[in-house]
Amino acid sequence: MRTEKKGFNWAKYENGRDNEIRKLAELLKSVIWRLSDPYKMKRRGRGRPYYPPKGMALLAVMMFKMALSEREYVNWLKTNKWLIELAELPNTPDRRSIKRVFERTPLEYWERLEAEIQKIIPDSKVYGVDSTGLKQSKRTGAWSDKNNRRKDFKKLHIIADLVNRAIVVQKLTEGRRHDSPVFKEMMDDVESVDKMTGDPAYLSRDNCEIVADKGGKPYFKPKKNVTPKPKGSQAWKEMIMEWLEKTKKFLREYHIRSVIEAMIWSFKCIVGDIVRFRKNKNILAEIILKKCIFNAVWYVRRCL
Repeated sequence: MRTEKKGFNWAKYENGRDNEIRKLAELLKSVIWRLSDPYKMKRRGRGRPYYPPKGMALLAVMMFKMALSEREYVNWLKTNKWLIELAELPNTPDRRSIKRVFERTPLEYWERLEAEIQKIIPDSKVYGVDSTGLKQSKRTGAWSDKNNRRKDFKKLHIIADLVNRAIVVQKLTEGRRHDSPVFKEMMDDVESVDKMTGDPAYLSRDNCEIVADKGGKPYFKPKKNVTPKPKGSQAWKEMIMEWLEKTKKFLREYHIRSVIEAMIWSFKCIVGDIVRFRKNKNILAEIILKKCIFNAVWYVRRCL
């Protein structure tokens, strides 16, 4: 007997999505209102008063959650007055007012916001490292032109907490930058680690030593032609010997890194796969805020 398929409850889905956006906005407001004003404004002469800086900062951050253009985002705000009320603004600002927030706000403010959000995220010290490309245009053929030549793009390198699904450290580079040297730079921002997993792009004795110096154990997938010769790195020898003698155990620990692949896909679904800004200062602010949104969204989802 054929059983009927149960219909998807779209009403429940939309209700949960709306609740997630509201909880996210409330969480961000609680953090932003604890900080000082992102920028100072002095009223000169006549004209309408300036919008409150903290409320404008909240709208600027939430724009990346909606993954809309500035015009589309303003239209969305006009139909969702609750966010304007939450931001304590008298009316809906225009797109230029939102864009000017990024021009007026120093990068240090966004870094303080990033640090405050990071404090509320649990840390398991079980990390994975990977990178992904970000387009710089929404147009078709954003990765290559008609002559099949690779266009410029950005590469996002991340170290992520594989248990709590949170980005710990991020760094944006040019698209053709190699992964292994960037890993060394990112590890300067990591205090300690229990386990670090990565694909063969990060395989090197120097990287193993960096992880060992932070108190952790490296699990970088070896290539076929590797040898266990330490050449000054005991962590390298221990990792390769475990791979040779206890292959199943090594692969079981290594394949935890598949979580970071899912996180990258989730990151692009939540905040998009495009770098919108062109100025370096604004690009760095965009990446910081996208990381904040991603971590805050998953924190809210765990709390719902």
